[in-house]
Amino acid sequence: MLAEHLSHDLTAYGWPLHMARAQLAICSGEDTWPVPRVEDIEALGYHNDEMPTWYAEVSSEADLWRGRPRAAWLASERALATVRGSFWAWRGSQMLANTARAAADMVDLDRAADRTSLERTLWQWAGETASFEPHPARVICAASGLTFKAEVARLRRDGEEPAWRAAKSMWAEHGIPHRAAYTGWRLAECLVASGRRRDAETELAIAHAAADTHVPLRREIEALARRARLALPPSTALSMGEASPADPADHPYGLTPRELEVLKLLGAGATNVQIGDRLYMSPKTASVHVSAILRKLGVTGRVQAATVAERLGLLAGESQEAGRS
Repeated sequence: MLAEHLSHDLTAYGWPLHMARAQLAICSGEDTWPVPRVEDIEALGYHNDEMPTWYAEVSSEADLWRGRPRAAWLASERALATVRGSFWAWRGSQMLANTARAAADMVDLDRAADRTSLERTLWQWAGETASFEPHPARVICAASGLTFKAEVARLRRDGEEPAWRAAKSMWAEHGIPHRAAYTGWRLAECLVASGRRRDAETELAIAHAAADTHVPLRREIEALARRARLALPPSTALSMGEASPADPADHPYGLTPRELEVLKLLGAGATNVQIGDRLYMSPKTASVHVSAILRKLGVTGRVQAATVAERLGLLAGESQEAGRS
């Protein structure tokens, strides 16, 4: 959608499209060119009270993936100083989630850091902005709020597992895979720390698949798997430098790679709820995929689809996995 309307140059009316493109790039794991682009946009001076948190959201996430949590913290601090007292301060929900992650990362790098002071500041900022206050029109704010709470739990080293489970579940329900993958990675870290290796391996495999082309996140997931000596299934082992998935036209019946993943689980007897849990999507989204698969296969039910899946050799090893979901 953006590509159709995006011009090369920044203009008074076109810069929001460039900003949206930078944000999408950050969401897909590109952490280099979006920041200079955001800085160019900011220099234009066309912003209002809601823009500083948008700028900081993109730049802080880029800093975090580049291992610069202090820079991410400072970016948020500057933005909050600008929007303090403004109605639009509530738009900083994801920026605050990034800031909480920065605080936890800083403590990981320096165990002598003052956890209590950092946590106090985070809650103060959350209160000032009212970013996580319940509101029917702020669905993503609520999901960012759960991530914020999970990062605070990571900061203080207490209550992490239930916090990450709650955040993962909400991002998956909203169908935002890279956020669900991030929270799944953090959940797997907790499970490894508590010695629950099998559960950690399952969560890590799901997160790795959901991360898709987010190279920095997949790199972290793979690093955890190596450190903990956990196996990632070959079907989810697509890493930087490996071949990309084939075009949908190359797959049987014109199924997309995502539809093939759904078909594997469907053929193993998984329900829409189980498919959603495994692939980080809502049951409703899973149902949409199932309907599309039935249409492409030319069948009328799940049993017939399973027969086709078996004939295609897609069900090897899936029955046991689906049963554990």
